[in-house]
Amino acid sequence: MRLSLSALLICLTFNSFAHEDNFILKNDSLPKDTLHSPKKAALYSALLPSAGQFYNKKYWKMPVVYAGLGAGIYFIIDNHQKFQFYKSEYLKNLDGQTTDLSSAQNFALQDQHHSWRDYSILFTGVFYALQIVDAAVDAHFFYFEEKINPDLSFRIQPTSMFTGFSQSAGLSFKLNF
Repeated sequence: MRLSLSALLICLTFNSFAHEDNFILKNDSLPKDTLHSPKKAALYSALLPSAGQFYNKKYWKMPVVYAGLGAGIYFIIDNHQKFQFYKSEYLKNLDGQTTDLSSAQNFALQDQHHSWRDYSILFTGVFYALQIVDAAVDAHFFYFEEKINPDLSFRIQPTSMFTGFSQSAGLSFKLNF
């Protein structure tokens, strides 16, 4: 009971210190031509990978996006070629031609590369979607650093409290922002 009451008081204390205008950018606080649009960033990234990161001026993320998508496309192509090779080898075995591997081995390798190709497609698609989400989130926080207080600190210090006729020791949490 004492722990839950303490947690409730801490949460209420944090809520009482929060100032909405410190963290939320008002549309009228900046000129209209300087507003940064998350929709634009997401659209740019959807049309051309990493264009949203360029729009957000996060230039260091552009090579990361291209490396991730390039690696995904490489594995898609490589696994598809190996799948096709082992599929043709398996069909040769079924026709009675001899190959380096048995029919069962060719079938297992064909199935393995088929699965890996499908996983590569899935992961590349997820990576593509994540770079779009990243661009939109970065656009939301484009002006965040300008709006926060530079004196952002969190301190824990010992404290003593008088409750009724007894004295108890505790910790005090102080948050500056």
